[in-house]
Amino acid sequence: MGDTYELVDAVFKEVERQETQGVEIHVLVPAHEGGRTQVSVTRIAPGGRYDIHVDEYAQVFCVLDGQGEAEVGGERTRLEPGVILRTNVGDPHGLWAAADRSLVVLTVNTYPEG
Repeated sequence: MGDTYELVDAVFKEVERQETQGVEIHVLVPAHEGGRTQVSVTRIAPGGRYDIHVDEYAQVFCVLDGQGEAEVGGERTRLEPGVILRTNVGDPHGLWAAADRSLVVLTVNTYPEG
């Protein structure tokens, strides 16, 4: 059975990677339930960052709330609600929240076969 999510009640877990500061995640659909797909909400605190990195999976980011910037493959994009970004496997990318506002993003990870 499905569920309704209230983000104010969601339990977020800190992302512990070297290139992150102030980044938390709440997994809505884990990869073991979603086949090759994981769906989560990523929250970056004001002034927080998910610096340039490369993943072995493709991603779609849909900005739900807040403001910030993203870089995908060397191109910078201003982030605000409604903006959708996509990365391919191996694309260098990063996300940064504005200094005075958090950034909340629906994140879909699609893992390659194998």
